[in-house]
Amino acid sequence: MKHTNLQKEQQLALALAREASAAILPLYYSGVDVEDKEDGSPVTIADKRSNQIILDGIQKAFPNDGIVSEELDTLSGKRFWYVDPIDGTKGFIGHSDQFAIHIALAKKGDTPMLGLVYKPTTGEYYITARGEGAYRVNPDGSKTQLQVAGDREGLRIVTNMTFTLKQRTLVDILQADKLYMGGGLGLRAMRVAEGLADIYIKDSDNGGTWDTAAPQAIIEEAGGIVMRLDGSPVIYSGQRGPSERMVFSKNRDLGLYVADIVQKYVK
Repeated sequence: MKHTNLQKEQQLALALAREASAAILPLYYSGVDVEDKEDGSPVTIADKRSNQIILDGIQKAFPNDGIVSEELDTLSGKRFWYVDPIDGTKGFIGHSDQFAIHIALAKKGDTPMLGLVYKPTTGEYYITARGEGAYRVNPDGSKTQLQVAGDREGLRIVTNMTFTLKQRTLVDILQADKLYMGGGLGLRAMRVAEGLADIYIKDSDNGGTWDTAAPQAIIEEAGGIVMRLDGSPVIYSGQRGPSERMVFSKNRDLGLYVADIVQKYVK
């Protein structure tokens, strides 16, 4: 795999995630007012504050890069940063720790080459740059290289905490022997990157590229694959979304098998 020289970009992403975390944690503990966006999803002053910190930092360091963010009109460039200032806003509002900050980077027309999923409540994070390995870094600074699961009997699936009827149908059809339930998309997907689960199915077209870019970079560097339900790769060209249904899988064969079932039975 081709190595990239993204040390400066990685350091920037991590510094901005830490700065944004410090700004939003007091709001997490005190509580915030909630507004509804046009699509019905919630947004808070914490989302906006985190977004502004990350936006300002990227523009200062890399003024020619584009930015795609949930809380911002797209800024154009040859490279695009994909920013979700709080992935899992409902968890943030509900004082759950199941939310994270996402920052990713991709050249136009490519898969993400850098990804960070940062957990503000603990300081734990998942990070990668293409060709450099993917890692989970603990609050004490110790780190573990991520590797998706190998061959094994049974199937371990990740779903969200609401566990909808169509997700239950899918679990029953696949006869999953273990089910992980998580909060934000990024933290769900990290179960696959860590080898704790075999596949995460994003079974709706909700959200945007800011949700999926960072987790995709990490899973693919850990040896897994992210694909649309037709088996094609998920490519980033500065688009916002809406995001598509896709699978985050430990390997292509499992991804294709599950994607086929989703298309046939889960509408």
